[in-house]
Amino acid sequence: MSESSSGLERERAISRTFHARGVPLLVSPHLLRERSLGQLDLVRIHKGEEGWLIEVVEVKSSLTGGQALLRGQRARIIHAANFLAGVFGHPVRFLLSFQSTGDEEEN
Repeated sequence: MSESSSGLERERAISRTFHARGVPLLVSPHLLRERSLGQLDLVRIHKGEEGWLIEVVEVKSSLTGGQALLRGQRARIIHAANFLAGVFGHPVRFLLSFQSTGDEEEN
């Protein structure tokens, strides 16, 4: 199995676990690009103790990828998440997931 296909399998596993705990939201990359917003890897909405919450996960293959996110891509993703908050009228939580472990880290 090549590195890219094994990475894709890990991302699919993270997606299955993440989306099993809420309602998956499919967000059009075209819609986001039209507004100069960052593309979103995984998005779900679920109802918790304090009401509805939208969760956005950015999947990175390594800590280095996560550090790069902090330098550039993060602002566009945050703007995209805030756009969803405005559309749905619910708060958003942004999480970072590393493919090697599937662990999520809140940001």
